[in-house]
Amino acid sequence: MADTSKDELLLGGGINRITTTLFISSMVGTSDRQLIRDDVLGEIDAWLLSYCDCSVVMAGDFNTNLDSTDSVVDNICAFKCDDLFPSEKHPTYVNEPLNRESYIDYIFVSRECQVNKCSVIDPDINFSDHLPLLATVSYIASPAIDKTKFK
Repeated sequence: MADTSKDELLLGGGINRITTTLFISSMVGTSDRQLIRDDVLGEIDAWLLSYCDCSVVMAGDFNTNLDSTDSVVDNICAFKCDDLFPSEKHPTYVNEPLNRESYIDYIFVSRECQVNKCSVIDPDINFSDHLPLLATVSYIASPAIDKTKFK
């Protein structure tokens, strides 16, 4: 039986883990926005492949909608948590005075992680135009992973 531990709010220790938060600056008005986004996502994928023997949780403001059918996003060797819980999917950027909302904040987990819960929280008091994300993740200890299976 596999050794399992459970982490709330992306914290933990004991198994090879990498937890990171990512903020990508806005590229609005940049003519090569798509090229920059694809390059950043390609770097993230390369980073995930470099640490494929670890359980990885990466969360942040990607400043772009990653929900469209996209070969770059589809090829990342991680799962978007909100794809696993579609009923919990809500806009993460909300600006009521401008009447704008979008999906630009995400949590990605590596394939070894089991996501037990993923949701967008709408707190009573929030001093940001972004809503917090919450994920409960179980890490399962497993033998070394063959990096070639992700290529």
